[in-house]
Amino acid sequence: MRKIAILLATALLAAGPAAPCAADSLCSCRMPRTQRDAFDGSDAVFRGIAIDAPPLSAGGPLVSEQRRVRIRVLERFKGDVPDTATVYTAWVDAVCGYPFEEGAEYVVYADAAMEPGRRLTVHLCSGTRAAKDADLRELRRIAADSRKT
Repeated sequence: MRKIAILLATALLAAGPAAPCAADSLCSCRMPRTQRDAFDGSDAVFRGIAIDAPPLSAGGPLVSEQRRVRIRVLERFKGDVPDTATVYTAWVDAVCGYPFEEGAEYVVYADAAMEPGRRLTVHLCSGTRAAKDADLRELRRIAADSRKT
């Protein structure tokens, strides 16, 4: 486990200058990331309400286990997303776990993991944000433009 954390830290440092996501964090993001960048880099984009989101753990598993969050989908922008989507994220924000809270509304930018079932994964740098902080008009325009091509 320690080797994995060291390899992860080394890979993140080798990626070049980045803005930190959190103090004392192995997670870092290249900033700024526009909605267009996040949309283009994601397999699924949708707006929804977190209906089952266990709290982030201060001492939970770092790399091997992922936190499962269920989201009731209100609007789809990209990808084949079911009415209730399940996304996975790390248990702690120090390794990029997204801090979903039950009952809150989000715009989710997710990647389909390269594994059987192609489960959706989310991290701090994916572009996911509270819906109140998203420009939904712009996102709808981006989604409409992408369907034209």
